Amino acid sequence: METTCASSHSILLNEIALLKQKKRAEEELLKISLKEFALSLKPLSIIKSSLHELATDKAVKEGLVTAGIKLGTNFAIEKIMGRNRSVKGFLGSILVEQFTASLIAKKLVPFITGTFKQEENSETSR
Repeated sequence: METTCASSHSILLNEIALLKQKKRAEEELLKISLKEFALSLKPLSIIKSSLHELATDKAVKEGLVTAGIKLGTNFAIEKIMGRNRSVKGFLGSILVEQFTASLIAKKLVPFITGTFKQEENSETSR
């Protein structure tokens, strides 16, 4: 009878040791998960993920490209045509600005963002 008690006691000790190891491993996984969760709540990481999502959005890309091109053309027109120098320069710059705005919207922005190729492919497949 003593051998069965000793045998069941050693089995219980082994089970306790295995459960303690399992507990430590699960605690480590929980610590890692909590650190990742805490990092995901930081404002900087939220901003980064939001910017990443915005950068992949097609409409946002087109809007940024359009705004950048318009700023560049307006700057160039102002320097070349002399918008602030005379009435003739002001009127000329307005005409050139209207022409370039329509050109940019129709050709340049789709070309830069890559939607130009997709539109051509979809039109040829029809």
